[in-house]
Amino acid sequence: MRYTSCIKHHSAVSEVVGGILLLLIAVLSFTAIYSFVFPLPVSTAEPHVKLIGYVTPEGTPIIEHVGGETLTSYQVDVKAKNGTLIDSTRYNEAPWSIGEKVIPTTINLPSKNDSVLVEIYTYDREGAKISVFEGILKGSVKEPSPNPNPPEHPWLISSLLTNTTDEDLICFNESELSDPINSSFEATSFVYNWLLNSNPIAILNLPLDIDSTSTLFDYSGHANHADNNGAQWISSGRKGGGYYLDGNSSIEIPYCFSNPTIDELTIEAWIKTSLPMGSIVSYNDSLYFDLSLVDGKLKWDATTSTQTIHCNGLTEINDSQWHMVTATYERSTGKSLLFVDGIVDSVPSGFTPGESLGLGSQPFGLIGKSRSPPSSDYVSIFSDTFETDKGWTVDDCAWLSDGSWERGVPVDDNRGDPPTDSDGSGNCFVTENVREKDIDGGTTWLISPTVDLRGYKTVDCSFDVWYTNDFGSNPNNDYFYVDVSSDNGNSWSRALTIGPDTPQPEQWYSYSITLEDHISLTDSVKIRFEASDAGSGSVVEAGVDAVEITGISEQNNANFTGWIDEVKIYERVLSEEQIYQNYLSNYQGNSSLSVIVSEETIVGETWSCEVTPTNKTKAAQMLISNQILIKNYDGGGI
Repeated sequence: MRYTSCIKHHSAVSEVVGGILLLLIAVLSFTAIYSFVFPLPVSTAEPHVKLIGYVTPEGTPIIEHVGGETLTSYQVDVKAKNGTLIDSTRYNEAPWSIGEKVIPTTINLPSKNDSVLVEIYTYDREGAKISVFEGILKGSVKEPSPNPNPPEHPWLISSLLTNTTDEDLICFNESELSDPINSSFEATSFVYNWLLNSNPIAILNLPLDIDSTSTLFDYSGHANHADNNGAQWISSGRKGGGYYLDGNSSIEIPYCFSNPTIDELTIEAWIKTSLPMGSIVSYNDSLYFDLSLVDGKLKWDATTSTQTIHCNGLTEINDSQWHMVTATYERSTGKSLLFVDGIVDSVPSGFTPGESLGLGSQPFGLIGKSRSPPSSDYVSIFSDTFETDKGWTVDDCAWLSDGSWERGVPVDDNRGDPPTDSDGSGNCFVTENVREKDIDGGTTWLISPTVDLRGYKTVDCSFDVWYTNDFGSNPNNDYFYVDVSSDNGNSWSRALTIGPDTPQPEQWYSYSITLEDHISLTDSVKIRFEASDAGSGSVVEAGVDAVEITGISEQNNANFTGWIDEVKIYERVLSEEQIYQNYLSNYQGNSSLSVIVSEETIVGETWSCEVTPTNKTKAAQMLISNQILIKNYDGGGI
């Protein structure tokens, strides 16, 4: 995908050839500016970086890093407009990070008649070039304002300034003359509310920028204001402020849909958490829907008059990082999709086409707390096939001479030890994985990493055990024990005993224990496997494999613990390109502009945007942009 751009006067103009994303346009006082944002990613990993180019009043061309990854090795080519190479510089191991500037050429551009074409490349692992910037920089002198008091309304433009269906729409938090809107107000963020034919496209727009213990303002224009039930405001949300939910607090939202059932839907929010479970937005999945985290991944549960659906995400996002999560539903196709950070994160699934969501009862919803009834479904909390090191530890008594637990592929000594692992993955834990070695003289313990079981009403731990002690001078007189702890191993409770007789036939056996029968379900649970050779000598061999802990949560989806920001609901299915653009526009916390991609517009529509400056304590006056009437694209270009 190639980007074409032109810098003229004080505005930067750009187009995505092929029509996926825009080249951002911005206006800076006394400068010309060009901005580049990467297109929708494909399977190959490309750098995620945003660069802008502009010319200072003195005529110096500048390329500035304003977002995304640090570039370490890159090449800057400067050409005449006809493509003739003027200069080329390659930078190796020269980190270029956010806020840093590069002067691509010593050529001065004092007037609008002076220009250069700048191309910047980085490299993939094979050394192939990847374009990260391409634009024509022109000298410019800012024209004086024709009006000493120009109107302060936000400036809305299309990416080629021709207002066609092939262009993206960009709304700035500045006027056409680069004057800040509501300049007397000290804003920390700006809220954008897009209007299609004078009607808001969002039905709920909660930026959560203002600190309030009661009402949280909805900026959609539909007055779907929320109630704060104990959530704590933070100044460092994803964009502006946000709220912290502690597992008991929540935000109540009204039923904001225009009809008793729902035909089209997009839900969007930014979240940050370290816990694997939590309800994000719930309207009761047995009545309407619930968007949540389960096992650290997104989960979408919804209901129609005849069907229920469960859509599962693919990516674990309980990593204490901000993520934009999105769910969509479309009645005409019956399809539901989940997105993480603007990218599809589920296998398409849905209802029979033509089914509307919901049963018509129009309940209120909750952010951070489930309204769904308790579930009887077990979910995986921890599992290990021992193909990687997940933090198990081994402890041996002082007088053990041989037989300590080891992770590996069984050597198969045909001496009472397992010939293979139990689940076919390859590795397992066995006692001293060496030929003609077994447990001698003492005890060896295999201890799990700590597992957090808070929020579950019942938990089972299953595992496979190989155990033999029926050879040698003192056969069938030893034991294999399984113990559990709720205090990180300071004390142990016996949950299972195997022996003294060797289970017959000699093979792997599957076992399961219910943990709450033995311990409290705390955040400090451990499992311990014990094997020993006591008394007179015998050949004792043991193995453990396929450990899994599953549980049923106290609620269908446990209450959310973590940070949440920028909650939006639409009665339309946003395109995949728009969802990804929403991620790009917000992932750095920037609120200087907002974008509607070309896939959202059709001929004859009129678009505008409301912009509201906010800070911790209040919002300034909302101002509306100019309108743009979408025209047919005639195939032209710059």
